[in-house]
Amino acid sequence: MYSVKMPGVTTVDLIIQANCLQIADCNSMLQVFDLKGSTHQRSVIDFQKITTSDTVSTTQSSKSIKKSLFDMLPDGLAKFLSTNTEPLKDVDYVHLSQNFKQSSLFNIDLDTTDIRRIQRAIRADTSFLARNQLMDYSLLLGFEKVEESSI
Repeated sequence: MYSVKMPGVTTVDLIIQANCLQIADCNSMLQVFDLKGSTHQRSVIDFQKITTSDTVSTTQSSKSIKKSLFDMLPDGLAKFLSTNTEPLKDVDYVHLSQNFKQSSLFNIDLDTTDIRRIQRAIRADTSFLARNQLMDYSLLLGFEKVEESSI
């Protein structure tokens, strides 16, 4: 934990954490979501602006991997997702997982053991934050393209 002290400004306490997503190939990352459990200002995608008349034009290998996976989405949304590098947020995840279930890109199927493990980790994290009077919490959720043979 670090404290930043600046003249004339309230001291700010920071916790800096390394990136915990263990990705063998950064080109295989489909999307990252920064989830806070809130809907207030928690969207990156403007779903009303994205049109289905856009075409997806990709030339780099990572973008063509993404393009093939996004084929079941409207072209405008596929184009946005195939080029987006910013973490998406809560409203984006809810919208994508509920409205594009047929693509199964952002659906999560966890067994009871995994759910309990995640719940324990979240309880431990939030307990630590509460003890230290900290209020910010995010769950970083990454979706990566993996070959069937490596699952």
